Amino acid sequence: MPFRVHSHYSRVLADLPWHGTPVQLHLDVRRFFCSNLCYRRRIFVERLPQVAKVHARKTVRFTESLCAIGLALSGEAG
Repeated sequence: MPFRVHSHYSRVLADLPWHGTPVQLHLDVRRFFCSNLCYRRRIFVERLPQVAKVHARKTVRFTESLCAIGLALSGEAG
């Protein structure tokens, strides 16, 4: 396999509050090095599509929750 672990970095995501307390997830995400010369990009970051989208600061379920609240209020909250 042409991939090997290059390094790690910490990713922080906001998640749904728990009993009114803000929750942050601290994830240790891997970076991979690709030794295959066919690929233009040599370093790849581990993706977690079921947890968060690329470059997102919030989890998928938190984003969906915020959208549902916005749609329910129809922009007439204040």
